Amino acid sequence: KGTELWSRTYSRDLKDVFAIQSEIATAISASLETGVQPAERARLEKPLTDSPGAYALFLQATDLLNSGDTAGAIALLDRAIALDPEFAMAYALKALLEASSLVNGVVVAPDDPAALHELERSALEDADHALKLDHNLGVAWLARASVNGLSWHWNEARNAKARALELSPNDVNVLREDVVTKAETGEIDEAMRLARRLLVLNPNDVNSYTNLILVADYMKRPEEALPIAQQAVERFPGNTFLVALLGYTQIGMGDYAAAEPYLRRAEQLMTDETGQYRMALIYGYGLIGHHDDAMRVFRQVQTWAKTHSVGAGDWVQAYLGIGQPDEAYKWLTRAIERAERHEIDPGYFALTFIKENVHNDPVLEQPRFRKLRERLDVIATSD
Repeated sequence: KGTELWSRTYSRDLKDVFAIQSEIATAISASLETGVQPAERARLEKPLTDSPGAYALFLQATDLLNSGDTAGAIALLDRAIALDPEFAMAYALKALLEASSLVNGVVVAPDDPAALHELERSALEDADHALKLDHNLGVAWLARASVNGLSWHWNEARNAKARALELSPNDVNVLREDVVTKAETGEIDEAMRLARRLLVLNPNDVNSYTNLILVADYMKRPEEALPIAQQAVERFPGNTFLVALLGYTQIGMGDYAAAEPYLRRAEQLMTDETGQYRMALIYGYGLIGHHDDAMRVFRQVQTWAKTHSVGAGDWVQAYLGIGQPDEAYKWLTRAIERAERHEIDPGYFALTFIKENVHNDPVLEQPRFRKLRERLDVIATSD
């Protein structure tokens, strides 16, 4: 909700940036549901920084973030921090964006563990620095939770998420992560309730739609995801991920004929920046029996992967899609070995869906694959 309001107000004259900051804080507080605790309201209405220039850069960063320019937003936050080294929220938001970048294709070097490790280190350092400046900053706790979750320290992640939720129970980002936690722990009805609440709180945010669709698909309830996915694609017809999700939801419904045009449309929408989605596209084509299409896209990915980071989990999906289970098994073994070392893999989200065999792939039910998937369960609950 805050990001939407920041963006809405950013176009105004920034001569009196502190008046804008106060207005935004009051608007955020007033827009939330009733029952906001006094301590939380006080945190919302407290100025984030005493530097007009730093706050203006922060607003520009949130504006860029709304347009999908994560790298640009991080650069602006760095400039804001240079102007105000005690700007806790700038550190926290930067940490959250860095955590997201670990699995969203920002690292462009092919299979570069060192670059991933450096980005992970930076995210944790920025989150920790934000907490030193303000130990009650929910977004900073959320950033720590994100890094912990991606590195398969799920218990630590849940504790950090709980702290973030305690401090910022009405923050959209925090609520979104709480939905994920509920899904992971099997609290299906509560996860769906929270996901629907998020969509009501922030109906103009693409992430509110993707969150609800992914959770419903993850928990094998495509019948609940389908109308939301259809509504989302109607509202955001050019969003590659949403179009692909609608195709996958149709696969979950068993309607392969309905899934095909959405997979093809997602392929047409893909750009170099969204090339990582091709891995899921290969798998989708394979699931509906279009093996020639799966192989065609696989060849595209082989070229794309020479200059971009592709996770082991993504390669598992790709090899399953082109009908090479032995190669898929090798990559899944490699992915699990990374997870056991608590190394972050850009194919993390593919691994979580593989762990649950969300799409009921018969190959993943073979004994050798089941043993590997069980190892992922052990990793997730043993730290």
